[in-house]
Amino acid sequence: MTSSASRILRLYPPPETLLGAGSVYEDLHLCGSKHLDRPYVAINAVSSVNGGAALSGGGSSIASRIDRLTMRTLRSHFDAVLVGANTLRSERVSFLDSRDRRLLLVVLTTTGELPLEVNPGDCVASNTIIFAPDSLPVAKRQELSHLASISILRPLRDGTLNVQRILQTLKSRYGVQRLLAEGGPSLNSRLVSGGLADELFLTLAPTLLPKHAPILSTPRRETLKLISTHLADSELYLRYAIARSTSQSQE
Repeated sequence: MTSSASRILRLYPPPETLLGAGSVYEDLHLCGSKHLDRPYVAINAVSSVNGGAALSGGGSSIASRIDRLTMRTLRSHFDAVLVGANTLRSERVSFLDSRDRRLLLVVLTTTGELPLEVNPGDCVASNTIIFAPDSLPVAKRQELSHLASISILRPLRDGTLNVQRILQTLKSRYGVQRLLAEGGPSLNSRLVSGGLADELFLTLAPTLLPKHAPILSTPRRETLKLISTHLADSELYLRYAIARSTSQSQE
């Protein structure tokens, strides 16, 4: 019998249902990709009550044990995980799902400074793709090519990578139909503001962070539709559909 401290109460949709630890999103139903040119994209993020992103140690520093179990369960419904370089450097977590399946890991970087050798069991050339700008030195490309597949892109005018083009490549070249973005805040913001995210899975941790950066920011108001809510102790798991999801050019 699962202890009461590990039980999860589903608040919405009703009726209220008491679940065991690790059951959040276990029976998740996702749409297939409804976009011809990109995967179905969901963002998974953990936030403080005052909207703050993770502490300097990464998302795991404010996430509970149940949230970490939930992250692995959520991954089991996707083909690949997308992260920015800062997230990879700070998180130091496994990118396996709840079935210990090694997901395709997609990393965005502008410098090529990535700790892929830290977890060679999870980050190996056969399941890791790195997108980097054409300014990346040849020596760095060769170094990373032993740890991952490298895809070089011309950056946008602001120096960032074209996320829309990356999503198109993931679907057309690698067959990714469902993509889970795990941050950080900059990547989350670019996905939402570009109309490239379909859902948001938000864990609301029962804490307040001083001098926090938001988990994502947008240049305009975005409309969300609540799909489900779970409560574990004082932690809330919120699933939203992002109403505006039409692709927009980032050029």
